Amino acid sequence: MFIQRRVGGVEYLVDTSRGTGILLPSTVGQEGSAFNNLATFVEWVRCGRRIPGIVQWEILSACNFRCPFCYIVGHVPTRVFSAARMFEIVQEFVASEVVQVILTGGEPLLHPGFHQLYRELKKAGILVTVFSNLSQFSDKHFELFRELPPSGVEVSIYGHDEESYYSATGRRCFKDVLRNVELLVSLGIDVLCKTPVTTTTASSIQWIREWCDERSLPYVASPNIEDGLDGVSLKHFAVSVPRIHQIQARRFAEASLGVSSRPRDPRVAFGCGVGKIGAYIGYDGTVSPCASTRNISFL
Repeated sequence: MFIQRRVGGVEYLVDTSRGTGILLPSTVGQEGSAFNNLATFVEWVRCGRRIPGIVQWEILSACNFRCPFCYIVGHVPTRVFSAARMFEIVQEFVASEVVQVILTGGEPLLHPGFHQLYRELKKAGILVTVFSNLSQFSDKHFELFRELPPSGVEVSIYGHDEESYYSATGRRCFKDVLRNVELLVSLGIDVLCKTPVTTTTASSIQWIREWCDERSLPYVASPNIEDGLDGVSLKHFAVSVPRIHQIQARRFAEASLGVSSRPRDPRVAFGCGVGKIGAYIGYDGTVSPCASTRNISFL
């Protein structure tokens, strides 16, 4: 099914049977041929206007994992967007010319309205990416993604066996998660694997990276630890700089670990381009440029 959209004065079609099925009228049948990536497309159609075209949305704060280093779980009350409000927001996205929505949480697959919300977004011509731990991925999700593929799935992998998974998440679902990653790959869905580098996951990084390499899956490990949203410090889960360098020596580039040897330019407030084409909706409904600025007010 093709959905016609108009963003920034540009009319285009979205093929819901593809993950990123953007078709320009003059090049129907040539998916995204003029663009290197989705962010480039969003910048082009918005013509420099600083109105978010890509929105990351925490649809709930609940999760079935109990990762001790998580800045949400255990640090805020469980909150879930109501179905009625979610569908109103989808229409607001369309009116605001949002191109892509990234569903996250908590664990978004736990939301009782996930399937309906996902369908509403796709049928509105909005591209959808999902951030998940994949432990709750079911046959129903498989059929949904086969019918209406996401533009991508980013899955967090926390260990190299059942015991390391339990140590990091409080759950023994190692085999289930890896099986579900391979199910997504079998559907032709772009999958990015990632791991937070913490004192509980550091020993598993090399194994996870090799597992991803064997399947030609992109992999990112990040040592950034954020404090709990209630202000509780989680810095004791951070990996030491020497340990990070040791991990880097095992075939990790600096970019893969989110570590840079270059000093930050003090004249640049946000080096990542935050706020240029994106926005973040927290589980409590607040809007900010991104997750890292969620507690900062902007005038």
